[in-house]
Amino acid sequence: TDFRRGHRLGSRDHVVTWRKPRQRPRWMAAEQYEAIPSELTVREVKVDKRVLVTTLLDAKKTGKKDLSELYVQRWQFGVPGEGHMTSSSWAELPCKKESTTRYLGIEVDDALEIAEHTDV
Repeated sequence: TDFRRGHRLGSRDHVVTWRKPRQRPRWMAAEQYEAIPSELTVREVKVDKRVLVTTLLDAKKTGKKDLSELYVQRWQFGVPGEGHMTSSSWAELPCKKESTTRYLGIEVDDALEIAEHTDV
């Protein structure tokens, strides 16, 4: 991630726009590709040696520490094979559920895969 690009929110924290690739990646179904918006605005923030990507764009409402805590909460009890988050655990998270799991019909893993193959 090049933190010199996009709208700077702070040290190693910015908002950028990911653009849909011109051609559908081979690994992606045509229906998935068609469902992807032409642009996706995301926040990239470096926390604890990781770059986190989120649609929680307001750094005043959701700071780096908040994102770090959400990341730890998500992956402590959401790793496949180790149990998944329950509806009650989702209710405890201080964010919109749909912002952490999906954006306009795109799974987060798919969005990250697209980002790896997209110039920002």
